[in-house]
Amino acid sequence: MYRGFRINLPLANTNYNLFSLLQGELGQPEACILPDRVQQVMILLDPEGGYIGALIYIGDFRLSNTEYGYVVSASLPPFVMGSMRGNTICLRDYYLRTDTPMVKVLVNVEST
Repeated sequence: MYRGFRINLPLANTNYNLFSLLQGELGQPEACILPDRVQQVMILLDPEGGYIGALIYIGDFRLSNTEYGYVVSASLPPFVMGSMRGNTICLRDYYLRTDTPMVKVLVNVEST
């Protein structure tokens, strides 16, 4: 199953759990069928947002503007993570953070 989401990061310099953001987009948790483990995830800035200069930091629970695993911006390629050798990607382990308020992010996931 392949699903795309447009999520909002309302506050700058605030860590957001990726799985919680996706659950919030789907409404009530019992109403959705999105597992916390997926085969692939892609994260990029919403190209329609005009977020020139905005940065999205991606990392674990220790995420900050100086401690991160990957950065996404309008001029950088999207973050793409695929599972390897049958292992899955746990969405609960990923956090997002932005340096600009009210940024929209596109998240695409593929699950089994």
